[in-house]
Amino acid sequence: MAIAAHAFGAKAIKRSIRAGVTSIEHGTYMDDEAIELFREYRIWYVPTTIAVKASSDSAEKQVTFLP
Repeated sequence: MAIAAHAFGAKAIKRSIRAGVTSIEHGTYMDDEAIELFREYRIWYVPTTIAVKASSDSAEKQVTFLP
């Protein structure tokens, strides 16, 4: 059975890989050790690039607060 883990932080990514998941979704804050585990366990990585773009686009917009 394929199992995907939605993990952002390095600690969660490493725990998920060691627990036997098939893929990591997001993986925003992975570290070098997590990358090595991806290679060792042959885990799929599914980055969430649209969230980064949406955040960047939002930061460029002017925000007006009403009293």
